[in-house]
Amino acid sequence: MSESNPIRGPREWAGFRLPICLMSVARLPRRLRATIYGVTYIALSMGGLPYLFARWIGADPLSAGTMLFGGCLAAAGLALFLWCVVLFVRDGEGTQSPLEPPRRFVAVGPYRMTRNPMLLGNFLVLLGEAVMFKSPGILMFALLFAAGCHAILVAIEEPALHRRFGPVYNDYCRQVPRWFPRLSRAGSRGSQGRTDRPFGST
Repeated sequence: MSESNPIRGPREWAGFRLPICLMSVARLPRRLRATIYGVTYIALSMGGLPYLFARWIGADPLSAGTMLFGGCLAAAGLALFLWCVVLFVRDGEGTQSPLEPPRRFVAVGPYRMTRNPMLLGNFLVLLGEAVMFKSPGILMFALLFAAGCHAILVAIEEPALHRRFGPVYNDYCRQVPRWFPRLSRAGSRGSQGRTDRPFGST
C-alpha cells in the first residue's frame, strides 16, 4: 500500500466492503487499532457475555478463597492474551482481529508451545471468573466458548492458514499442538514466512 493512501487498515473483508465506522478505525495507527480491537473483544467475550450468563443462571455466595484463586487464573489468562496481541502487532505486522490478521507468520513466545495461546488465555479468564463468582453460568459460557473456538479453528481458520502459509504452517502443526502446551519449545524453521494476502481472500 502506498504512503499516499490514507487508509492503513483493511477496506473490505471476505469480499464485503467494511462499514464506515470500521473504515474510520482503519485510518488509525496499527497499535491503536489493535488496542481498540482488543478492548472491544475483552469487553464482549470476557465481560458482557459472561455477565449475561451469570445473571441468567445465577451464582453462589462469594468467598475469599475462590476470589483469590479465580483472580489469579483470570489475571494469568489476561496476561497471556495481551502478550499474544503484542506479538501480533510487533512481529506479525497485523492485529488480533480477523479483519486485519498478521501478515507474518508468528511462531514465537507462547506460540512455540501451543498454536492458540490467545484463545487459551481467554478461556483461562473465563474459568477464573467462574471460580471467582462461583458461577455455573460463566462456566457454561466458558465451555461453549471453547467448543465454538475449536469448531471454527478446524473448519475455517486452520484451512485458511494452510492456504496462506503452505509448508511453513504444515511444519508448524506437526511440531506444535493445537491446544495443550508442550513444555519443550518447537524449533520451527521459517516461522516468519510472510504473506500480503488479506485473510478471507480467495
